[in-house]
Amino acid sequence: LYLCHSPCGALNLFHTNWGDVLLVASDAEILLSVAQRPRSPNWAIIAHHLAYDDLCTGETCLEGVREIRCGEVGVWRDGQMSVKPTWNPWVFADSNAAIWSRNDALELVKREIFRCIGSRRNLSEKYVLDLSGGLDSSILAAVGSSTGVTNTAINLFNPESEGDERFYARSVANHLEMDLIEAMPPTDAIDPLHCARPHLPRPYGRAFLQAFECT
Repeated sequence: LYLCHSPCGALNLFHTNWGDVLLVASDAEILLSVAQRPRSPNWAIIAHHLAYDDLCTGETCLEGVREIRCGEVGVWRDGQMSVKPTWNPWVFADSNAAIWSRNDALELVKREIFRCIGSRRNLSEKYVLDLSGGLDSSILAAVGSSTGVTNTAINLFNPESEGDERFYARSVANHLEMDLIEAMPPTDAIDPLHCARPHLPRPYGRAFLQAFECT
């Protein structure tokens, strides 16, 4: 049995053994529910996760639950799972893969941006866009506007200069004639002793996300 996980990563791919049976799911809670097992912490991985939060491995913080990560393929054979990478970003960074024509490069990036964003939207729906005014959110706003999607933009800010991007968001919203809602998250909603993402197999989330979710 081969399990291939797309490099795009739209869904998680968790797995666990249930006797001689392999269980696979995109949600770890469903996986453990089917296996009829309680959520048991993997303390070694929790310690690793706290120390190196940007270094993701195939292990999760739940005992017995592993993940096939983006761009990997899992091979289930004789009751054992082996995982190896099948996608390598360095192939595309190699000089032999370089696009030396500026116009060709611009056209390729533009086409792929429209293709990717277009594949995720439904023209019959309205969208709320988290607009900072930076490159990524501005591209999403521009492509959505040019393809007839009605977007309402939101900008969450704090009074400090590093957390206030309203000027940039307003510039984009005005240029694209988008509605813009500005709000300041309540800092009193943040509890540093509360986990912002307790349901995840890697329960990581910055504490200030609690304030955003209350806005």
